Amino acid sequence: MGTEPAGGIDDARFGRGQLAAGMHHPADGAQRPALRGGRAHAVDAQPGFRFVLPCGGGGAGLAPVVEAVERCRYKHCSYNGLMSARDTRPQGCTNFKLRQLVRRVSHLYDAEVGKAGLKTTQYSLLSHVLKLGPIRPGDLAAAMTMDASTLTRNLKPMLAAGWLEVSAGDDGRSRLVHITDAGRDKRAEAQRYWKAAQERLNQVLGVERVRAIHALVDDSLERLEGAAHE
Repeated sequence: MGTEPAGGIDDARFGRGQLAAGMHHPADGAQRPALRGGRAHAVDAQPGFRFVLPCGGGGAGLAPVVEAVERCRYKHCSYNGLMSARDTRPQGCTNFKLRQLVRRVSHLYDAEVGKAGLKTTQYSLLSHVLKLGPIRPGDLAAAMTMDASTLTRNLKPMLAAGWLEVSAGDDGRSRLVHITDAGRDKRAEAQRYWKAAQERLNQVLGVERVRAIHALVDDSLERLEGAAHE
């Protein structure tokens, strides 16, 4: 195999299918034990394939990689540092991944809670007002982590159905949201389906994983809340 001028490791071209590095491909394919002497060594990738890793950094030229391996057998090889850096970085968009998860989970809950004639968001709204009410709309929106306009939009069908009511506050200027008897009954009906959805999720993901998700979400929300006030 011919050689070209050495150029060092090219991060832009580094990947599992190809590695550009200043190295030499041994013609005999022998293992090169040198770690820091500017010589490279070949590593088994899979049966029938061998390629060169940049141990010690720098050599006589460029060598193509047919298939990447996870780690070099020589613990001081610089390739291991590159792979470690790649492996620890999150891959993909976190926002997109979270939205994917939320859509899947919401579909499961909506399918069950919908049997009571409610959306999951409506069940959550009834539950919050039952626990916190009577409560001012602004405080309710903050407790549910939603803006005022979204809360107003979500309240309208609940008020029309007679499940929630809005009354004047003690000072005559504020308003208070509270749950009605019909709302309590509807919430109790929907809770049975909500429990079925929760049990299904526990079954599919496993209780330990669900518990870990809850802990991670709570911790992440706390960190993001703190960062927002910095």
